[in-house]
Amino acid sequence: ISSALARIHGLGIVHLDIAARNILLNARKQPKIADFGLAVFEKDMKVQFEHYRDRTKHIHASSVQDQERRLLIDIAMTEDLDEIAVRNYKMQNEKRPVAWSPSWVIQENPLLDSHADIYAFGCFLYEMLTHRPPHADLPTQEIIAKKARGDGNASIPVGDERFTDVIRDCWKGYDDQPSMLSVAETLQWLHQELGLEGH
Repeated sequence: ISSALARIHGLGIVHLDIAARNILLNARKQPKIADFGLAVFEKDMKVQFEHYRDRTKHIHASSVQDQERRLLIDIAMTEDLDEIAVRNYKMQNEKRPVAWSPSWVIQENPLLDSHADIYAFGCFLYEMLTHRPPHADLPTQEIIAKKARGDGNASIPVGDERFTDVIRDCWKGYDDQPSMLSVAETLQWLHQELGLEGH
């Protein structure tokens, strides 16, 4: 799965909905990434993000409360009818499950690119380890509040540190994350060490 996602990123595509529910098994029990309904070209998302950032930078720089900030952003996004790219970007962001979104998307840098997929892949690994999605017992608003404070990662249970460290790497900050190719190579090495097939 990690190798497939690395290839997807190599094509300039961001999946934006990596989760256990979107990993299907074929007749030979091989996992396949499914549901590309939210997938976009990364270059397009970066262009839309630039529009979004330009239109809202004065709001993010202000000292208004979160609820007021969201209202002002909504107003800014709908001021001009020709700002389709900006509205599309905001809609794309809101379609993502909050628990699978990194803290920086909730905070000041709502950029949805390959880094968001890497974070979500860490959530997928968490699901494989715990058989539960991250923050399964928390209401959405509490998850948002935690991520807004920068402590939105779920607690990783005790396990093989070689595996749990991969989750931690995927959940690092935007500038500190490994690439998906690096994650795939680490998992390939780990599975060889454990005598397992596929990754």
